[in-house]
Amino acid sequence: MNNQKRIGAGILCIVFVLAMLVPSVFIIHEAGHDCIGEDCPICQAIATCSQLLRVIGVVILILAALLGILSAQRAWNSHAYFVPAFGTLVSWKIRLNN
Repeated sequence: MNNQKRIGAGILCIVFVLAMLVPSVFIIHEAGHDCIGEDCPICQAIATCSQLLRVIGVVILILAALLGILSAQRAWNSHAYFVPAFGTLVSWKIRLNN
């Protein structure tokens, strides 16, 4: 199961890198093309690629914000902020007698 998650994460990373790299390379390659005017198919493809890159950027921003919120919520629910970093009297097995 763990190996399948690792393979899936690797494939997802490769797809993400290709989704960012291919439109960028196309835009760079076709930036100096001979434009034929208003209905230029290359200009329309460049506009579509730049829109795709903007959408991917917004999705990354939203996912990062959600990850931050979920991490903060998990830390809040785990009550990790109440436990001192140096240990507690119970973890040191100190007996408190009156």
